[in-house]
Amino acid sequence: MERRLDNSWVTFSAAFRDPEDTVLSSLKLTAPDGSSCDAQGNVEQLAGYQLTSTAVRATPFDTFGEEKPDSACITSPYVVATVDLGSNATVGTPIELRVVETPAVTNLDQLPEAFDGDPSWTDPATGKPTVTQGGTSFDDAPTLVPGSYADSIVQGETLTYQVQVDWGQQLNAQVTLPELDASHRGAAGGTPIANLRVYNPGRGEATSNDLGTGHNSQLAYFGDGRSVLSTVAGPVRVKNVTASSDAVAGAGLDGLYTVVVFVSKQPEGKSIPVPFRLDLGVSGTVEGAPEYADPLAASGAAEPSEEPTAEPSDETRGELSDEPSGSASGSSSSRSDDGGGFPVGGVLGGLAVLAIAAGAGVYLKSRSKA
Repeated sequence: MERRLDNSWVTFSAAFRDPEDTVLSSLKLTAPDGSSCDAQGNVEQLAGYQLTSTAVRATPFDTFGEEKPDSACITSPYVVATVDLGSNATVGTPIELRVVETPAVTNLDQLPEAFDGDPSWTDPATGKPTVTQGGTSFDDAPTLVPGSYADSIVQGETLTYQVQVDWGQQLNAQVTLPELDASHRGAAGGTPIANLRVYNPGRGEATSNDLGTGHNSQLAYFGDGRSVLSTVAGPVRVKNVTASSDAVAGAGLDGLYTVVVFVSKQPEGKSIPVPFRLDLGVSGTVEGAPEYADPLAASGAAEPSEEPTAEPSDETRGELSDEPSGSASGSSSSRSDDGGGFPVGGVLGGLAVLAIAAGAGVYLKSRSKA
């Protein structure tokens, strides 16, 4: 991936949704000299059709958290990404690769250090829930404000929601699943797993798995009583990239955070919608914003023309298909029994973004919103 800006920070992510349980063996980002910039390994998809993503970053910090502004990871003209979905992945499973490049941060010495420890839980303010409908991918997730919401989910389905989290703030997300009557428990065909994850704007995971509050981000949903999932992301700081905790390290970007709710599919389970409550809270003071280098001062950056060109040039036209790909924003009027469509070619934020999709599509059966 060639840099367009001098000393830019690069975030590379890989998202996938395999029909079966699978593990992304590794995602690596290296400099041209072979030195490691960042790596993630054994990223687990808990069950079939769960939307799963991970990200690696090239920043001025090495893998031990020490600032190295002259390292090849930040000064080289390009970085190399390596993706290994693993030998147990289903042949043809699509992978969405996404690159976000941002200008160099110029006030690192004035920014707060990485958050020390694990984030603590803060109860979101609750009220009468507003009915909403989650998306099925990063690209079609509705943008919500902090508050309480009502939705429903079927087995094997992934639902997505986004909320803005600024520098210095913390996201608290909670899902409450109800007690089911005997007939609905029987229709479950077993004990599905309920899971709650949070991803940052670069699609790296920022989920805290154990808050010490009597509930966490994953549980077996028996339906014989109320079940609560909760997780925290933040507080968001630039230097969180150096944190040892994955939950804290994932909270190193401001912007739209994606909350992902998933219930696994049981072989004999029926596609019966289960209502749930989603509470979202954003706490903390907005502070610690980075200052960026002027992108037009970067080597090879072109000055904008005074007048727009009538037609795009062959160079800017590229080789993209004329056909749209992925789920359009707001197109979540129907759902699928197996977790919804996989996002292909989606674009979200950043100064320079590249989205690449590989593999085959998945045939989906849709179900209407209950």
